[in-house]
Amino acid sequence: MLQRRVLNELSKSILSGQVKKDSVVLMELNDEGEIAFTNLDAQIENL
Repeated sequence: MLQRRVLNELSKSILSGQVKKDSVVLMELNDEGEIAFTNLDAQIENL
């Protein structure tokens, strides 16, 4: 249930342009207890 909720909210954020699908994203709960995503300025290294 939690995984589905996170995935649904992340998908909505990507589709709305709020977050970039190829960036590092911070997930946290806002003051209302809702899941919030924020782009971070970080590089992802290929493993």
